[in-house]
Amino acid sequence: NLQSEAGMTGEAIQTLRLGLGEAPDHGLLLSNLGLALHEAGQLDEALAHFDHILQVAPETPGAALNRAHTLLLLGRWREGFAAYEARPAPGKISSAPSWTGEHRPESWLLIQAEQGLGDALHFARFVSMAAKRVGKIVLACDKSLHRLFEGLCHLADEAQPPPPHDLQCRLLSLPHLLGLEPAHLFAPPPYLTRPRGLDLKGAFKVGLVWAGRKGHANDKNRSLDLATLAPMLKVPGVAFYSLQ
Repeated sequence: NLQSEAGMTGEAIQTLRLGLGEAPDHGLLLSNLGLALHEAGQLDEALAHFDHILQVAPETPGAALNRAHTLLLLGRWREGFAAYEARPAPGKISSAPSWTGEHRPESWLLIQAEQGLGDALHFARFVSMAAKRVGKIVLACDKSLHRLFEGLCHLADEAQPPPPHDLQCRLLSLPHLLGLEPAHLFAPPPYLTRPRGLDLKGAFKVGLVWAGRKGHANDKNRSLDLATLAPMLKVPGVAFYSLQ
């Protein structure tokens, strides 16, 4: 684990293989090897390890979720999003029955955002698809996103009790619940509208984000120093905007 955290992925794989030579069906060792192989881009072998874990040690923490991540990175979307249902559930804000993707034109559906702001921004593209199957949608999300999501659907502050509704689901479950094929996973842009009051004129406009949340366990692979982008700021004819 220390080798993996230090970016010594190849060495970590060798160390884990030594351990598995002593205990071939040790769930945690298999899981850590799968993660190291995933990190090294050896996705097919990583998936084989996660499949093996779920046969010999199905209770190994995180094994099912890591398998889902690997399937998604392989582009096996239908399988990956189905497997991704193994992710931890957020704090429950509703006791309504779960929506399973069926047509319920008379019902109000509460969709609960989960994980980070980026996840909500990405998966908001599927809300309009879900809206074709139910009467109305309420998206409960971080209040800081409301201005950007205005016009997408009815919005609620996830920190407050939700408004009345008949059904509920999680936002990141929508690709699975909707049974989307690969061609439908990338909604035609734009699926968000520009917030009122913004009037950006002039040059070709490029937004920059250079860092994620510092407390994230994988921050070393998500963030860089703003100075790294400095040479790009000299490109003529471009207006750069901070979206950080």
